[in-house]
Amino acid sequence: MSSPTIKTVRKQLRPLKRTWLAEKLRVFQDRNVVAAAPDTVSTVLYEDAASRAAPQATYVVGGIARGGTSSIASICHDLGLFMGPRMLSNFEDRAFHGAPDVQIETIKMRNASHSFWGWKHPAALRRLDPLMDHIRNPRFILVMRDPVAVGLSYDKRTKLGINAAEGMDRALDALEGNMAVIRALQRPTLVVSYEKLILAPRVGVEEIADFIGMRPSAADLKRVASFVKPGRYRASKPVPVT
Repeated sequence: MSSPTIKTVRKQLRPLKRTWLAEKLRVFQDRNVVAAAPDTVSTVLYEDAASRAAPQATYVVGGIARGGTSSIASICHDLGLFMGPRMLSNFEDRAFHGAPDVQIETIKMRNASHSFWGWKHPAALRRLDPLMDHIRNPRFILVMRDPVAVGLSYDKRTKLGINAAEGMDRALDALEGNMAVIRALQRPTLVVSYEKLILAPRVGVEEIADFIGMRPSAADLKRVASFVKPGRYRASKPVPVT
């Protein structure tokens, strides 16, 4: 009886090799692939041509605490939108931590020096009432995040003294309040899913850039998207946009 040739052995082993590779691929996907990258991460409500084409606009970024507003504000900042001269590490303008009269004066000063600008605060949309008469062509960016994720984020930060259940309650109340403001004012609003942004940061940067009227190059889009990292802040250093 003759011994099998190398070619015959390889042919016999090929199905086993394919099975092994398929199993390795499945294990890799289970461990590393959470979900397919979405085609879109946002939707626009109440857009109108006059607001979009206007030579001046103010962008207000809001949402909920522990809800991803810092990530969206950092994208606006890196794309070239002025978000404040002395931002904190979470991309909040110190001036908008003050009383309404301080914020109104700040809005007047920003209007005088910038055609397009914005600010971020998790509760910004729910605090607009005394400010609206002074905001020039307001355009809103509302960041949405899964309330369970918000609750868990609170729970991990024990120094805040808020457990997961309380965090979820706060998130749900804030989301309801934000949507009530959006429906009442009916101003152009980009609603961004934080979870989808994390899965597809390049798509998110493109959609935010389009809403705020920026036209970054492909290289700039890639560079800005590379800074989208869940679970941490980064220093407020702008990425140059050519």
